[in-house]
Amino acid sequence: LMYTISRFKMAALAGLQVVLLAVLIPASIYGCGFPYEDFDGQCLYIHATEWTWRDGRVVCQSLNGELSDDFDIDSFVNYLRNHPEMNSVQFWVGATEKYSQGIYKWLDGSLVDGPWEDGSPKGPQGDGSFCVGIEYVDEDTYGLMDGPCTDEKRFICQPAA
Repeated sequence: LMYTISRFKMAALAGLQVVLLAVLIPASIYGCGFPYEDFDGQCLYIHATEWTWRDGRVVCQSLNGELSDDFDIDSFVNYLRNHPEMNSVQFWVGATEKYSQGIYKWLDGSLVDGPWEDGSPKGPQGDGSFCVGIEYVDEDTYGLMDGPCTDEKRFICQPAA
């Protein structure tokens, strides 16, 4: 039986410590399950706070999920088009070159093949790892982008499979 979090209170304490109080209710009652929403058939949660890629992943995991991986970026952008307050926003997603030295992969191990916002990834510079996000400038300018995993951005979660 699959369960999801129906009510929660999260407080960040001393950096990464997160307190999560939850009442569990079967996910089938709520469709995607709280706090996830349906984006053209994809259950996603857009977090309002900017965190590093690693910290965003920890938050997604605390919500019984993961940073979103290979999903339909065009469907997500359709949502953003109706929310002008989201213009010029970047979101971390579940892909990085951190574990494969310069080759971008989704957390499920599949290769990231774009579409890149500026044509191609910049790649790591120096010793820092690069992670993947979505850059949404406006309805005509969007795509995947890469940047230092330590940068703080909003992030997108999806429920665990």
